Amino acid sequence: MAQKLFSASLPDFNDEIKNPGLRGSLFELYQFLGVRTPRLKVWNDGYVAFPIKLKIDLPSLGNHNDLDIRPVEPVIIVFNLLKYPAVPPTVYTDRLDFPKDQLAHLYVAKKDRPPAFCLVRGSMADWYASKRPADLPVRIRNWLRDAALGRLTENGNQFDPLRIEGYVGHLVYDYDQFAEVVQKNQSYQAGNNFALAVFKRTASLTFKFQEFFTMANQDRIIKLLLDAAKENDDDSKGDLYHIGYVIWDENAQVFSHYQIDHPETWEDFKTYAAQYGINLAAFEAFFVEKDLNRFQGIPVVLAIRRPAVVIGYSQPIEFSNYMMSVDTPDKADGKLANPIKVFLFVHNQPLTVKLAREISGITEPLEGINMVVGCGALGSKIVMHLGRSGQTDFLLVDPDKISPHNLVRHALLQEQIGINKAKALAESVKEMFPGQTVLPANVTLSDPNLQDEVYNNYKWIFDFTASEGFYTTLINARQLKPNVCRASLSDKGNLGIMFIEGKDRNPRLDDLQASLYQMCGELEWVKNWLQTEQADDSSGNVMLTVGVGCNSETTLLADDKISTHAAYFSSIIKRECTASTERDGKIFISRIDDANEYKISTQVIPVLPFVSVYAKNGSGWELRFRKDIVEIMKAQMGIKMPNETGGVFLGSINYKTKTIHIVDIITEPADSTSDEICFHRGINGLPERVKEVHDNSGGQLGYIGEWHTHPFGPNTLSSKDLQTARKFKSKLDQMDNPLPVFITVLTPTSLLPFVF
Repeated sequence: MAQKLFSASLPDFNDEIKNPGLRGSLFELYQFLGVRTPRLKVWNDGYVAFPIKLKIDLPSLGNHNDLDIRPVEPVIIVFNLLKYPAVPPTVYTDRLDFPKDQLAHLYVAKKDRPPAFCLVRGSMADWYASKRPADLPVRIRNWLRDAALGRLTENGNQFDPLRIEGYVGHLVYDYDQFAEVVQKNQSYQAGNNFALAVFKRTASLTFKFQEFFTMANQDRIIKLLLDAAKENDDDSKGDLYHIGYVIWDENAQVFSHYQIDHPETWEDFKTYAAQYGINLAAFEAFFVEKDLNRFQGIPVVLAIRRPAVVIGYSQPIEFSNYMMSVDTPDKADGKLANPIKVFLFVHNQPLTVKLAREISGITEPLEGINMVVGCGALGSKIVMHLGRSGQTDFLLVDPDKISPHNLVRHALLQEQIGINKAKALAESVKEMFPGQTVLPANVTLSDPNLQDEVYNNYKWIFDFTASEGFYTTLINARQLKPNVCRASLSDKGNLGIMFIEGKDRNPRLDDLQASLYQMCGELEWVKNWLQTEQADDSSGNVMLTVGVGCNSETTLLADDKISTHAAYFSSIIKRECTASTERDGKIFISRIDDANEYKISTQVIPVLPFVSVYAKNGSGWELRFRKDIVEIMKAQMGIKMPNETGGVFLGSINYKTKTIHIVDIITEPADSTSDEICFHRGINGLPERVKEVHDNSGGQLGYIGEWHTHPFGPNTLSSKDLQTARKFKSKLDQMDNPLPVFITVLTPTSLLPFVF
C-alpha cells in the first residue's frame, strides 16, 4: 500500500526561482541526492517545499522502544523564496503517520501542517550559516538515526520538553513557585484542581506573574483590581491586571507522550487537557460564575506530570501555556460557548537573584547587608553591574535627584528624571527581580558620624560619592566596624582609583591614599598625575581631592570612560569583597590613555597594615607609620649603637582627622653628630631630598617631623628634646600653613611619638 504523504496535498510549484542563492543550493542538493527530475511544491506564500526520501541507517537490534522510524523516511525541506539563506530551511516529516507523540525534538505543529524536526540545539541559522546545502540531508539522516537509537535526549534520566514554535505571547513566572502549588495541590477552593494567579500585562502580549490569588489575600487583590480599573477608566493609563489559572490533574497521573497539535478553540482545549488527565469542568463552572477579569485575555497554564524531572527544571512537571480570549457573551448556562479562541503562549522564567548569580558565575556572593553611599554616575553603574549579577543586598544612599544632564553618564534613563537617585536605582534593580526583596533605598544618612550601631550592622560600606567630606567622615569613624571600600575618578576621568581597606580597617582609606602618593618615586604615572593635579589646582589647597564630581553638567567626562572604570571596579568588588577577612589592604588602579590610541590598563597595589600610635603627650593626634618605616628605624638604632641616631619623616598631615601619615624616612645626614646621650641632626643633602619628594608628589608629601633613638633610655623626651620641640614650635607657628611639631623617640622597647 502506498505511503500517505503530506506533500501529495500540496500543489506543484511552477514559478521561476529568482533568488540566485536558492537556485544554486537546490542544484547542489539535486546533485548530492541524485535527483534528476525534481518536483517542488508550494508550501505557502513565500515558501517552496522540496519533498525527498532519505535512507536511514537503523540500528541492527531494532529501534529504541520500537519507535516507528523506517529505513526510508520521506521528509520535506522548506525554503524561503526571498530571504534564503539568511532564513535557513526548515525540515518536516512528510509522513502523516509519523510517531510525533513519542518524540520531544519536534516543534509544535501549525494547523494542518506536519511537525518540524528540531535538528540542532541552539540556533538553526547559526548552524546552517557555516554548512553546505549537502550537509542538511546528512544532518537529517543522523537525526532520524539518533531518534531510532533513543539518543535525541542527551540526559536520559530527565524528561525532554516539547519544542514550542508559533506562540503569540509570553507568560513570565517562576517555575518552582508554580510547581510547588501543583505538587501541594494548593487550589483556590478546597476540592478543586486549579489555582488563581494575578498577572500584569505589559507590551507585546507579555503577562508577568505577580502573586497567587488566595482566600487570605483576596480582599487586597480585589481592591488592587478595582483601583487599576478606575485608573484606566479615568484614562490615566493604569496597570493592566489579569487573573490567570493554573490547572492540574487531581489524580496525579503521569504521562510520557507529546501533543504537537495545539488547541485553537475551547472544545479543542478540553480535548487536549483530557489527554493529560486534566478535567476542566470545575474550572469552567468557576470561571463562568466567579471570574473577575475585566479584559478578554485569560492566561491558562496546564500542569502535565512527566515520568522524570523536566530538563532545565527541578520537578517532573511540564507546563503548557495558553491564553483564552473570552468575552461576556461567551458565558451561558454555566458553560463556555463556542467559538472561544485559544492561543499558544510560551513560558519565560523570570530573572531571579539565584539565576542571575548562576549566569554571572557567582559562587560566593557578598555576605550580609551592605551600604552603598553615592548613586551618581560611577555609583549607579557599579550598582547595576552588581545587581545584574545577583548581588542585591544593599542599602542605597543618596540625597540627590536625577537631572536631565545626568542622563549623559548615569545608568538610569529619562523615566527617572526628578526621582531620588537611590530610590530610582533601587526600583530599577527590583524590576529585574520581581517579587524579591532587594535593594532598599534611603535619601541620606541619619548619623553623619557613622557611630550609630545601625551602621555597624552592615558588612560593607561602599563610598562612591567623590566627596571629600564623606571621605573625612569615614576616617573619623574610628569605631566603625564594617569593611570599607571607596572608588573614585581623577585625571579628568582617565584614572580610576579604588581603595579596599584591610582587616580591622588597617590599612585604612587614608593609609591607602598616602601609600599611593608615596609611590610617586617608583611609578612615573603617579608622579605625572600628582604634578598635573597640582598645576590644575587653582584653590591652593594643600590636600588633593581624589575624585571627579560627575554630577556637574560642566564636567567634560564621557559615559564610556565611567563605564570602563565601573566595570573594572564591580569585577574587583565581586572578587575581593567575598575573600577571607584576613586580607591586606589593596589599591586598584584603572587607567585610560586616549592621547593617540584608546588604551586601558589596570594595576593592583597591595598595602600592608600601618603601625598606629597616638601621641604620648595627650594631644589627640594619631600617628600612622608605614610598617617598614618602623623597621628601618630599628635597624638604624642597632647599627649606630651605642650612639643615638635619627633623621626626619616624610608624609602628610590632615588637620580634619588629626592624623599624621609617615610614609618615608630619611636617616641621619652625613654631617650629623651623636654620642650615647645626644644626637644632632645634620643637613647635608636633606633639603634637596625633601624638595624632591615634595615636587614628585605634587605637594602632597613633605617634611612632617623628626625622629631619633634612645638606645639606653629614657622612654620619653629628654629635657633637651623638649627644649628643641619648643624651638620648632615657635618657628612652625609662623608659617603660612603652620605644622604641628612632631617628634618621635625610638627605644629598644617602645615607639614614642609626641605632637605639640
